[in-house]
Amino acid sequence: MARSVEGAQPQALLTGLDGHLVSLCIAVQPRLLEELLDTLSALDFPVNPQLYHRQAQVVVEFPAYEARIEECGKRCAADVSTRGLW
Repeated sequence: MARSVEGAQPQALLTGLDGHLVSLCIAVQPRLLEELLDTLSALDFPVNPQLYHRQAQVVVEFPAYEARIEECGKRCAADVSTRGLW
């Protein structure tokens, strides 16, 4: 079950009260995509993901402010199916 986080990109175009706006990328197997999207929809901020389908995985990319990265990690770590993403 290959899952990984590519992490936040160092280039920030916008800065707000929650820090720089960065791009987060999470790669999952296609069968875990729906569960990951459900997990992300439960976050305390809106997530508008872009999906990139590759041969053995789907990359989910979405913008988030730096202060929200930890929240994403905690939520994914709490979800049984996405443990190990963060």
